[in-house]
Amino acid sequence: MFPVTDSSQTIIDCLLKEANTYHVEIRMNKGVKELAVGSGQGDSEKQFQLQLADGTILQSDYVCIASGGFPKTVQYEWLKNTGHTIEVPVPSLFTFNLSAEAGDQITSLMGVTVENVQVKIAGSKLSEQGPLLITHWGFSGPAILKLSAWGARELAIGNWQFAIIVNWIPEFNENSLRESLQQLRFKLAAQNGQP
Repeated sequence: MFPVTDSSQTIIDCLLKEANTYHVEIRMNKGVKELAVGSGQGDSEKQFQLQLADGTILQSDYVCIASGGFPKTVQYEWLKNTGHTIEVPVPSLFTFNLSAEAGDQITSLMGVTVENVQVKIAGSKLSEQGPLLITHWGFSGPAILKLSAWGARELAIGNWQFAIIVNWIPEFNENSLRESLQQLRFKLAAQNGQP
């Protein structure tokens, strides 16, 4: 989801490279009007038939559908007509908004990114670790977006009302943090000429 380059061009380049490797023809601005399942019998028979908006018919052994996030099940009827079953869609990859009581002190730090935090959904097994961005409404960043993706169905059941636990320094436990702070205290005192 987040390439090291922080550039969407990296993902585009990766997809184009794989398409070239496997001789995939990319057709731009060619809407699919209909998808039908063929008989799949014999070597010359293709399993799928696609009718494009301009009337062109394509046949294929395989179809990969990346339809985007339609919010209503009825928008997937064309896919159900091929024999697929459709789960009720729920939002995914969303940021977390904080309640007014919890948010004021945190959102005043908007724009601050913390590189390695652990975020848990209270009362569940859902947990992610990674960068977190404080926004003017709450939290975003890779840790939050991954957590919302993996927990979308569970969070939808609770109508997206949930509590989170943020561990800002997951590399420490209570004892190691005390020891580290004590060492820092002695180091700073020594630098300032204090015993």
